[in-house]
Amino acid sequence: MSTPQPPYQPQPPYLPPAPKKRGPLVWILGSVAAFMALCIAGVVGIAVSADPDTAKTPDTPAGRAAAAAPSSAAAEPEATAAPEASAPAPPPTPKDITMTGRGDKLLKPKLDPERAYVAVISHTGGSNFIVTSIDSAGDQVDLLVNEIGRYSGTRPIGLREGEGIAALKVEAGGTWKIVLRDLSKAPQFKGKVSGKGSAVYLIPPGTLDALASAKITHNGRGNFIVTAYGERSDLLINEIGKYSGEVLLDSETLVLEIQADGGWTIQAT
Repeated sequence: MSTPQPPYQPQPPYLPPAPKKRGPLVWILGSVAAFMALCIAGVVGIAVSADPDTAKTPDTPAGRAAAAAPSSAAAEPEATAAPEASAPAPPPTPKDITMTGRGDKLLKPKLDPERAYVAVISHTGGSNFIVTSIDSAGDQVDLLVNEIGRYSGTRPIGLREGEGIAALKVEAGGTWKIVLRDLSKAPQFKGKVSGKGSAVYLIPPGTLDALASAKITHNGRGNFIVTAYGERSDLLINEIGKYSGEVLLDSETLVLEIQADGGWTIQAT
């Protein structure tokens, strides 16, 4: 006869280990900002090139006469205008990497060390489910998931300079799926968003002013953690259970990460 397990108790707030000495976050997030800026520049460039810089002859008797009359200037060859430089094409976005399995596994995806990613993770088992990112020396970088039973959420990978993610260690009793996507594919935060579970959002450069803030709520029972990434990482919220409050957002924030087990809302103010 199996021994009955004690009821689930909420874990204390997760305190991440002190990170190794690394450079500023902006080196990797800047590539995302540049990608978004290039996309905007491409749209503007198309709009400008589609507007012909030509003047029509007025549809009046005098205008029609002027159009019909021979022009001495027409006999002279016109100078060829130098072609305008087109907007640079945005860099190609890496394809998604999809990995599936059951039970324990060490995954070794080929990741570009110059890019950051989001990991969309799901699990259908009923026991412990743990996913850890590992560097090339075999050391743990981040504890991405540590849950019991079913799980569905999104976590960032490679935001810090020098992380060098070489593998993902999966410990599971059931089936799981992990999809690695380039960070530029994460949804954009446009002032108001709601969801359930863990998520990652991009904030377009220039969206936030110096005194930007956000009203945030959470109705779950477990850990609720919100982190902002820009030139530095900023732990905005680290609570257990329900939460309701307003926090300051750094104007240089480019990525917003939410870790939660319940429903949450974020609204810029």
